[in-house]
Amino acid sequence: MTLISMSQKKFILSIAGHDPTNAAGTSIDLLVANEFNMHCLSAISNLTVQDAKSCTR
Repeated sequence: MTLISMSQKKFILSIAGHDPTNAAGTSIDLLVANEFNMHCLSAISNLTVQDAKSCTR
């Protein structure tokens, strides 16, 4: 395993919605960025109100 200092990591900007179920939006972008050893900056573009059965804008 190779350790990478913060100065060597690249940054990406995620402009996406917030999904409280962590199935989409900035939550997934953060996980993907981490897999590629990148920092993820987030700009939330929308919020949703949802439960297991429905989603409301």
